[in-house]
Amino acid sequence: MNPIVACSVLLFSAFLLGGCTDSRTSDYPNRTPETTRKVDDIKLNARDQKDAINKRYDEKSNNLDFSERQIREKYKADREAYSISAGKSNTDRVAKRRNIESLSKFDKDKIDADVAEKLRTSPAEDEAKIKADAVSRKAEIDSNTTNNLAPILNEMDADDAKMKRHQLEQDLSEAKAITALEKERSQARDEMRLKMVDVDKWTNEELGKVNNGAENNITK
Repeated sequence: MNPIVACSVLLFSAFLLGGCTDSRTSDYPNRTPETTRKVDDIKLNARDQKDAINKRYDEKSNNLDFSERQIREKYKADREAYSISAGKSNTDRVAKRRNIESLSKFDKDKIDADVAEKLRTSPAEDEAKIKADAVSRKAEIDSNTTNNLAPILNEMDADDAKMKRHQLEQDLSEAKAITALEKERSQARDEMRLKMVDVDKWTNEELGKVNNGAENNITK
């Protein structure tokens, strides 16, 4: 066979095969205008249904996102308000504690100054007595300071424990609220998927009806 002819035959065969391969006849039962219109209408309807489902899901998702942000902001504000309130009380107690401690230090420094003056002007044999008296007076000051500080420190410890308990309660309450939202979000997502499946089922059923009608027309 002539090489040019052989090449032409091969090219022609490839063109025919390629044309068959590229053809999308499976999209329609047949190429009649009526069948094509029915199939296109069904697919367009299905797409519109899915777009509506997606839109409703997006609206629900945005609403849940907004609710979650509101929840987090609420608990953040509650924590800050509680912290500020507790901080005011704690500030007053800290000031009282410092005043008591400062007064205790002042009184003991005064004793040290008195002892130094007595030791300087008193006989050597009085040194032990003077120092012992100073130790006793300082011990009394320390005892009084401890007694005066006790209720303040107890209140501070109680407030710390109360704040930690409040923090835990707030964390738990916030976690429950967020968990409820996550459950609602999951349900919305599942409902959306089920609705999508229903649309696919409807589409297949409607296309099946078109296909059956096309087959009946062929057999007639």
